[in-house]
Amino acid sequence: MERLKHSLRSVSSHIWHDIDQIYVGDKWRNEIQIGIQKADELILIVSNASIKSEAVLYEIKLATEHDKAIRPILISDVAYNDMPKELSSIQYLDLRKSTQDPYACSTI
Repeated sequence: MERLKHSLRSVSSHIWHDIDQIYVGDKWRNEIQIGIQKADELILIVSNASIKSEAVLYEIKLATEHDKAIRPILISDVAYNDMPKELSSIQYLDLRKSTQDPYACSTI
């Protein structure tokens, strides 16, 4: 994840990542809501684990409600039927079998 953040920072001046900006005692739902409201877009790492995460589903819901662009990056096989409906019509960056650096962000 650190390599991805570093690569994203090379093409954008501000990256908000919950792990870096939600502190002990903070109400994470409130902080995520504020982060998404301030964001221009949501870059979403898509894996079987992420699409089953309550937090990730909440982030997708908020981004959709606030008309934020969602940029999915597929890093492992996910069955189409398991994909959240909000993502089913969005083109994703497929890094499952990529020969390029999986953390290169020039195509996002």
